[in-house]
Amino acid sequence: MLLDLQHHCGPLPLDLFIYLRRPNSLKADMSNELISLPDDALYKVFIADLSNASTSTVPDSFFLVQRTAKFRRRESAVAEDDKCVVDFKSPFAEGLLRTRFANIVLDDAQRLFRVCTFDPEVNVLGGWIFEAQAILYTACRPPNHAKVFGPFKKMSFNGTKHEDHTFRGSPSNQTELRKDCNGELKFFDGMRRVYSYTPATPTQLPVRINFEPFRSRTIQKYDEIADITLNTQFYYVPKKTFNPLFDAFFFSLGVDIVNIHFLQMYATKRHEGTDEGLQLAQEVKELIDAHYQHSCTINVHWVLVAPAREHSFSWVMPPEWSEKQYADVTGEVFIQYLNLNIMKK
Repeated sequence: MLLDLQHHCGPLPLDLFIYLRRPNSLKADMSNELISLPDDALYKVFIADLSNASTSTVPDSFFLVQRTAKFRRRESAVAEDDKCVVDFKSPFAEGLLRTRFANIVLDDAQRLFRVCTFDPEVNVLGGWIFEAQAILYTACRPPNHAKVFGPFKKMSFNGTKHEDHTFRGSPSNQTELRKDCNGELKFFDGMRRVYSYTPATPTQLPVRINFEPFRSRTIQKYDEIADITLNTQFYYVPKKTFNPLFDAFFFSLGVDIVNIHFLQMYATKRHEGTDEGLQLAQEVKELIDAHYQHSCTINVHWVLVAPAREHSFSWVMPPEWSEKQYADVTGEVFIQYLNLNIMKK
């Protein structure tokens, strides 16, 4: 019962009172109000003056405005330097909004990301906008996409999870990727070289992918994996709003080799997947294998796409990851860092 209340109502007592008396009424009212929201509702939320007591552009049926100021004057209880953030009021509200605005957020991700001031690591709404923007950049759609890519490297595996600590220090705002005359790629944070590597030669490809696999692709949205049209120029994004292990995938061809890349966009420090995601990955592999008449070796790569922030990242795979039935899809796990400062420009 408590979990059900938390899912539908969030922390507001009035919503809890209404839901306890008329649960279907609350859900119906929110669903009806969702229809009336304009297409630019999220944009208006991001540009709202949250320091003003009147936040009429923030629909209170779906969003919660929280003040974050630490100091308040005694005589007025008003924050001296009020700062506010907006987030989803409840998981139920989040689900409704993600369904309603999924296409709009992806199509308008760049504009939304530029005006979104909420850190994606600690704000679910901000994380959603980061995910959409990360999809655009890993499909290499924005003109400045090449400047956004930071280190692309294999994550270490400690027996329970995959980890990376490249940015465990404190990265500055001056991050850039450079390439020397020998083809060596170097990622700098100010004057400090954070990471460098030399792209693999074609003869190394069957063994390991040591280079950025991203190039310009056309985003294709799909309902069911069995219905997709296979094309190496496509970047596949499911229409479902919640995905158990990956947010997108694409594949590329080598000599008698197919490389499948499953991408998970995530801004927080830790991500966990489910076995349903492994089942979907298995369907993708089987579809591609059948398409090429079982004549190619198929390599599977998992890529966590994350912001270049000052903390470590970990990716906890489902317990079934080590089971024999999924051995064909549990390939190497990488992390691709993105420069948020350049993404904002």
